[in-house]
Amino acid sequence: MTQMLEKLRQFLRETNQTAIIIPSTDPHGSEYLPEHWKFRTAVSGFTGSAGDLLVTADQAGLWTDSRYFLQAESELAGSGIELFRMGLPDTPPLWSKLMDWCPSGSRVAFFGQLHAYTEIARHQPVLAERGVDLHPVPEDVIDRLWTDRPALSNAPAFVHPSEFAGQTVAAKLRRLRDLMEDERADAHIVTALDAVAWLMNLRGSDIAYNPLVIAYALVLRDEALLYVPEGKLPATVIRELEASGVGIRPYEDFLPDLENRFTTGSRVWVDVEASSWAVVDRLGGARILEKASPITLLKAVKNTAELDGMRACHVRDGVAMVKFLQWMDENVPSGRVTELGAAQRLLEFRQENERFVGLSFETISAYGPHGAIVHYAPDAESDVPVGTDSLYLIDSGGQYLDGTTDITRTVSFGRPGPTQIEHFTRVLAGHLQLSITSFPQGTSGKQLDTIARMPLWEAGLQYGHGTGHGIGAFLGVHEGPHAISYYRCRGQALVPGMITSNEPGLYVQGSHGMRIENVLAVVSDPDHTRADLAFFRFDNLTMCPIDRKLVSPGLLTPSQLRALNAYHALVRTVLLPHLDAECARWLTLATEPVEN
Repeated sequence: MTQMLEKLRQFLRETNQTAIIIPSTDPHGSEYLPEHWKFRTAVSGFTGSAGDLLVTADQAGLWTDSRYFLQAESELAGSGIELFRMGLPDTPPLWSKLMDWCPSGSRVAFFGQLHAYTEIARHQPVLAERGVDLHPVPEDVIDRLWTDRPALSNAPAFVHPSEFAGQTVAAKLRRLRDLMEDERADAHIVTALDAVAWLMNLRGSDIAYNPLVIAYALVLRDEALLYVPEGKLPATVIRELEASGVGIRPYEDFLPDLENRFTTGSRVWVDVEASSWAVVDRLGGARILEKASPITLLKAVKNTAELDGMRACHVRDGVAMVKFLQWMDENVPSGRVTELGAAQRLLEFRQENERFVGLSFETISAYGPHGAIVHYAPDAESDVPVGTDSLYLIDSGGQYLDGTTDITRTVSFGRPGPTQIEHFTRVLAGHLQLSITSFPQGTSGKQLDTIARMPLWEAGLQYGHGTGHGIGAFLGVHEGPHAISYYRCRGQALVPGMITSNEPGLYVQGSHGMRIENVLAVVSDPDHTRADLAFFRFDNLTMCPIDRKLVSPGLLTPSQLRALNAYHALVRTVLLPHLDAECARWLTLATEPVEN
């Protein structure tokens, strides 16, 4: 049992609480958290980015998804916290288990700023019918329990220039207000950090791997307000925002302002699935328009400048990847390259580019059985040499001033076995088939997800994560509303301008893991479009060869084999002008045609 877990239980006893729920998020509904909000990690010891914790006086459970099953099992060992593997048929949801653990008369606490409004609104009446009181507790409870809690970042924010953003703040506010007018909304509350950053053309470094600023925004018909910690904005940034019609307010004034600003009958647009219970609770008698924020879709459909930047940064990222893979080919046989050392070397290659800002997520550098841990990240204890007997998986990405990258390659530095080759080729077949798919207007990623899985299903194989996620333009490496996934997808149709990953995989516990990931742009498909129906297709943005040693061409269809060779020809054409002679020779060999 962790010391923090015992302190939390002491709090439950002192305040006559039966249980408390601790989600993995912050007041902005973020996926990646500032250290200041990693309370669930502090209590449980589980460091994965997704997982919710339920604690009672004598029981505790953590719910996480398949990406983290192995990691959670390891990190929770000996803690007294039971692991609940989400998505498996026999795993009860957290809220069901809560009702098992908390009989009538129980008092269950939650942090109002850390739960989406819809989550609480859905479960509060159900629990009340069973005699269970679900109620908020003040956020300062966290400070009292977590005495060495890290402070929020005080790093300055900076302007994301129109050269890369493609639109001014004033233009974005006009677009947003037009949509508000259509809905007869008096105000729109913006709580998601990437939405605030996009709307205000602001970037920062408040969260690791994400160029975001901790802030809220409130947009009214004739006023726009940015709530940001004091000292966060340099004077030049303040002047630029004020010139765009944005007023600056203290971050801590946001919730009190919501209580005092709106009269009864004001119509306030709130994305209740993304905004916290505390936000909606402060709105009093205002009429709430419960609808997804329009910024989510505006942000997802990239403009010309954003698309140009995404294409350009992927070329530079491809140069770094080719240098890295060539270096690995030369150095792995020595036995002196470790998982951590490889990740550091790739970072150094990326840092050679002047527009590189930082990584877009913690690098997954995994050899052998570690590759089967979907979100494995090496540390001093787990780090092992990269060898020649198994497979090496590297999943990494960069944040550049003009875009965000995310790429996974699985490679062999020796002679792969027949099972490894078959597994890899089936993953590759799904990856290629999805990349060459043409689809009609109105198609969602949920409908396309199966395409990438079919070659694996034919052999009785499966992977437990989605096939693709949206990617921001110098924003989060994960963004919605679109996704290529049947696990969690709103059914948002894919449209030109959207960016998505394509990353089928396969994971054999104790042996190896593999994933092939490219970033794709949705574009128009004139070859299939008719007068009465538009068709779309994908363009590959990622420029990096796929390991030919792991390909069994007989398992690929003729169209898949053509797609592989066409992709390699494109990679060669695009990257060769940017490489020195040694890397150019390596790339030429790595992209030779694969023949059946």
